[in-house]
Amino acid sequence: MTSQVRDPLRDLIALQDRMSRLFEDSLRGRAQEEEVAGGKAAWTPPADVYEREGMLVVSLELPGVKREQVEIRVENNLLTVQGERSFPEGVNRQNFHRMERSYGRFFRTFTLPAGISQEGIEATHRDGLLTIRIQISEETTSRQIEIK
Repeated sequence: MTSQVRDPLRDLIALQDRMSRLFEDSLRGRAQEEEVAGGKAAWTPPADVYEREGMLVVSLELPGVKREQVEIRVENNLLTVQGERSFPEGVNRQNFHRMERSYGRFFRTFTLPAGISQEGIEATHRDGLLTIRIQISEETTSRQIEIK
């Protein structure tokens, strides 16, 4: 039988993320607006956050958003992704018969674990998916301690 050592800080961050998602999901579809630089956020892109090969990976769904329309910042262990999805060229709100996707400004923040390297952050944008990879230092990963 193997026992797994629980990390209280990781559990707390996971709980915070679940609570944030709960609130975001409950407000989705309403005229939720959050103050952001240069305007208000009209929608929140769905995201996945996971660890893989010593990296923390944040993946956001941004179909129809050009990479030039996205800004990524890291400050005080807070990752912020914001930008805007514009209406297709030549189309405005009055031309729609049905609108199920959200348009306008978006905004997401993620609390990062302590000990990440800000120099070890890379972002790619492909097929409507923004993927941010953050190098995790070995000091922040958990390990089992042998009892002697």
